[in-house]
Amino acid sequence: MKILYISSLRYLSSHFLNGWKNCFERLGYGFKYLNPDVDNNINEYLKSHKVDFLFTYSNEGLIKLDHKILNKNQIKLVVGALPYNRFNISFDKHCPLMGSEEINILEKVDNKIVWSQHEPEFNDFFYSGFLTRDIPVIYLPHCADITQIIELRYDKNLNYDLFFIGNLGHKKNNIKLLKTIFSYTDIKKIKIIGDKLWKKYFNIKIEGSTKNEEWKKYYSQSLISINLHTKRQKKHQVLLNDRTFHIPIYGGFQICDNPLANKFFKNDEIIVAENEKSFIEFYNYFRTKPDERFEYIKKGYNRVVKDHSYFNRWLTILSHFDVKYSDIYLKTNIFSDHINKSLDLKQIMNYYIESKSFQFAKKIKKWIQK
Repeated sequence: MKILYISSLRYLSSHFLNGWKNCFERLGYGFKYLNPDVDNNINEYLKSHKVDFLFTYSNEGLIKLDHKILNKNQIKLVVGALPYNRFNISFDKHCPLMGSEEINILEKVDNKIVWSQHEPEFNDFFYSGFLTRDIPVIYLPHCADITQIIELRYDKNLNYDLFFIGNLGHKKNNIKLLKTIFSYTDIKKIKIIGDKLWKKYFNIKIEGSTKNEEWKKYYSQSLISINLHTKRQKKHQVLLNDRTFHIPIYGGFQICDNPLANKFFKNDEIIVAENEKSFIEFYNYFRTKPDERFEYIKKGYNRVVKDHSYFNRWLTILSHFDVKYSDIYLKTNIFSDHINKSLDLKQIMNYYIESKSFQFAKKIKKWIQK
């Protein structure tokens, strides 16, 4: 099997690239990465090299593909897509929509799927335009790279009491919660990797994230790894972030603030706080009873290995294309534990008003600038 991965890494971090790369190389596949911002001869590469599956993303390489070459060489196209629907609205005002040029390319490709990490009911509505054009949409929630797992061991001598990796800019809704949590914690034992706003609001020493961050040395060496979502992600349960799966696989103990995590994990595998009050209670409880953390760490780790690795998500893709598989790593599960539900009219109207207001404001801003 030969895999070509095309991405500028503009929207998704290099951890996605590395996760897929490690998965495919462990399976014995050939893997090649091209950056469309640098490599201008992608179609020439497709003409002269065997490619079975091509991975790319909207706004990150799809627009440069020649559908005739893909069809002639029977290449299966897997696209991380942006919303596309007849209302031209998104689940997040800052999330752009799929461009018409990209849609036209997709329509002409024989073997293709688009995928989204958002929950199925959001895909059913916000990605409905793909379905009306006979472009299949699949649900691929976040996952973790289990080729890089560590040996779990109980360690009482930890470097940090609290660890978090992520920017504060789009999580300002958590400032009140964070101030309370930090008040219980020795500032010297707090480790934050993120943007400069952490320093501004909390006067905490921070580090910027690097492309190949060794997360395991932080998660496994922290008493508690907090997992924070945006207000929208929690309230609307749009998606579960990738930290939810990274923390267990790197030996971390997690308190997650998104109730959606209950769909992916049992209550003895990770701690899920339904609100700020319970988050603080959980934090203080395990801060004073650190020995009780290890059972959660082990069970959360095993859940990710079983259900939420790149191998699981790859199996979902293979199953769609009806490709045979036999490797031991693919004797795993397709995650399908989701309830059939849809967005109600009130939700749709709120998203519609928000999207249209934001689009109108952008037009006014451009007019003023001109």
